[in-house]
Amino acid sequence: MAKHGIVVLVGRNREKLNKLHQEIERKGGHAVSVVCDLSDIASVRRAAAEIGGLPFPIAGPVSNAGIMQMRPTWNALGWDMSFATNHLGQFALTEALVRSLPNGANVVFIVSAVEDPERKSAVAAGFRGGRYISAEASAQAEWKPGGATKPGFDAYATSKQAILAAAMAFARETPRLRFNAVEPGLNLATDLGGRDAWLLCAFCRDTSFRYSFLCLCPSSKY
Repeated sequence: MAKHGIVVLVGRNREKLNKLHQEIERKGGHAVSVVCDLSDIASVRRAAAEIGGLPFPIAGPVSNAGIMQMRPTWNALGWDMSFATNHLGQFALTEALVRSLPNGANVVFIVSAVEDPERKSAVAAGFRGGRYISAEASAQAEWKPGGATKPGFDAYATSKQAILAAAMAFARETPRLRFNAVEPGLNLATDLGGRDAWLLCAFCRDTSFRYSFLCLCPSSKY
């Protein structure tokens, strides 16, 4: 991305932001760092204001934040950290930014095949799909019964289900922008998901709602 313009790096760890920022600059690119904890709505609002005040237009956001906890933890407002980070913060930041995006801009959310209870590979890995009841229930780490026995799986799948639904809602409400939901599968250079992540790749398809699922697995034909 830095080869094509200025990259706005958004993250909660200033030290890591600075390290990546410096790496981009060393390679001849340009970046701006904005500290933001997506699990903290006040932090999200501050970051949105800071990004909105930058002296250049934003081509489009990529929401890649995600955590999968083995036990629930809570933010300062008492919300489940998985749901707050993987859905609520990304939703709030995107909502704050879409008004200023140019027509035709791409907005990308990183989702996951594990939200789908029909995905055999996800079920084989121990997931039982998203267990959404309501936003209030998810914020309190409450899920529909009959879910996964592995800790953290229901929280993660439900948060990914919610951000996928958000992408669809944004696409319906803002047809001048292009909203994309990406199920990344296995990324060999990142160690994302471990050695079994290839099982969770998505089948690529487009719909009339102008959102898409894209499989980035190295062996994919799509």
